[in-house]
Amino acid sequence: MDLLNFAPYPLTIYGSEGIISLDRQGKCDMAANGVNQRNDKSELLQGTLDMMILKVLAAMGSSGQHGYGVVRRIQQVSDDVLQVEEGSLYPALHRLEKRGFLEADWRQSESNRRAKYYRLTGRGRTQLKAEAANWTRLAGAIDKVMNARQFGGVVVGAVGG
Repeated sequence: MDLLNFAPYPLTIYGSEGIISLDRQGKCDMAANGVNQRNDKSELLQGTLDMMILKVLAAMGSSGQHGYGVVRRIQQVSDDVLQVEEGSLYPALHRLEKRGFLEADWRQSESNRRAKYYRLTGRGRTQLKAEAANWTRLAGAIDKVMNARQFGGVVVGAVGG
């Protein structure tokens, strides 16, 4: 089986170290991709799909975007590292709409098909700012740990070095 084309989970991250797939609860199951280990540390990634959807739609402005366009944009911007599955995307879009972060209407897509277009609301912009600030804080903290030269008086080398 070609692992690069195998994405059974809602969010799959492709990288130089292998493939990480997150299930619908945001848990990482490396065993699903032939790796014999379980890594529940991926709980840190819960909510990132919602944040990325909000970010993409913020960039689209008042014109909005349909679900497939959101997925395509996430893939493009991440250089195909992030792959979002439909089984995760559409429940997330509906959840965000129900919470008042998105509004939607039906239109003709560029391929002349009927599609639901989503737009960010004012409440969605506020939520995106809060989630982005939290993500920046979290990523900064992780970066500090990963680049620390000293732990409890013990000097360590750089990661990968």
